[in-house]
Amino acid sequence: SIAAAKAIGYLGAGTLEFLLDRDGNFYFMEMNTRLQVEHAVTEAVTGVDLVEWQLLVAQGGVLPLTQAQIDARLAHGGHAVEVRLCAEDPQQHFLPQSGEVAYWHAPSAVRCDHALESGCAISSYYDSMVAKIVAHGRDRSDALRRLEHGLEECVLLGVKTNRHFLARCVTHPVFVAGQATTAFIDTHLPATERAAIPSDPATRNLAAALLALHSAGHAPARYPAELRGWSSSHAYPQLCRLVLDGEAAELQVTTLAGGTWRIHHGDRLAEVAASAPGANHVTFDLDGRAHRVSYAMAAGTGYFMLDGTEHVVTDATYAPASRGCGTAASGRTSGRITAPMNGLVVAVHVKPGDKATAGQVLLVIEAMKMEHSIVAPIDGALIDVLARVGDQVAPGRVLAEIAPVE
Repeated sequence: SIAAAKAIGYLGAGTLEFLLDRDGNFYFMEMNTRLQVEHAVTEAVTGVDLVEWQLLVAQGGVLPLTQAQIDARLAHGGHAVEVRLCAEDPQQHFLPQSGEVAYWHAPSAVRCDHALESGCAISSYYDSMVAKIVAHGRDRSDALRRLEHGLEECVLLGVKTNRHFLARCVTHPVFVAGQATTAFIDTHLPATERAAIPSDPATRNLAAALLALHSAGHAPARYPAELRGWSSSHAYPQLCRLVLDGEAAELQVTTLAGGTWRIHHGDRLAEVAASAPGANHVTFDLDGRAHRVSYAMAAGTGYFMLDGTEHVVTDATYAPASRGCGTAASGRTSGRITAPMNGLVVAVHVKPGDKATAGQVLLVIEAMKMEHSIVAPIDGALIDVLARVGDQVAPGRVLAEIAPVE
């Protein structure tokens, strides 16, 4: 890097990128004439402020340290690891996401550069990175442990992110051993490993308790708090229909005294007790185990993080019954093709009446500086194409309809 900068007479902040092969050989890729996102790693292991130095050089100043002094700091600077927290869905091939942040809590024990706050909007017009988290330790193992803890402490609810995926990466044995290559994701965390896992009974019970807690806190104040849910004969169950991470369930919830609920689901029975409920945190006791939950409620939907995994629950008890067969949000289970994200339609390759085969690119949507191809889910003929170049589309908007080949 030093030789390259000297060879071209470069003055100022710059970042050179290399690839490293298994034999320890470096291969030059490119140079960016600016600081990169990862400059925080260099700052951590050298103890310098590169942004300050960049301004200093631009003003004609001299660097405060020599290269030998920097090398000496590097020798005793420990190890630093950085991850990019991105608004994207690993379960949908890392498609970018946008929307309103229901709740944000930055980790406190590691460096976290961000401009987030609860209630802010993540738009579809910029890069999907919303924060970068940097952990610095005495060696690689120490830095990874600190980073793991930082990711556990980090909470972003309301918009899907890659936080849980990052936590899996930095704790994977191959990554911990420093053996990760550019094939790491395809080899060790492919799409099948990133697929959604059906919620277990404990998560379902805690989701029902969260809805009950929220309902109790927002019920009309007709009676004193100690009389809510009280019955002159005995406690009686109430129907609770919920949709947890896309799966519908029907439970019976009985409100008991002291912030406790008895929950029936089929032949299963559980009691959940809440303690120290706050605006965005509550501890539930279930089967003798305490579960600390971070949560946020928005428009009847609950977003919560439990044991390092984000979940979404909706109270559908009084929701109108749906009619018709319906379609999946991605449109992959029928001939109705819908937008998987917010974005701008930049290309439309078909028109009504055209024939299409499964996997054929029909439209292209641009979101967060990337283009995403929308493909035909089945073989068939286009009944209608409802999107036009220049349309700004939201998730779920119907883009086209295709009739299957008979």
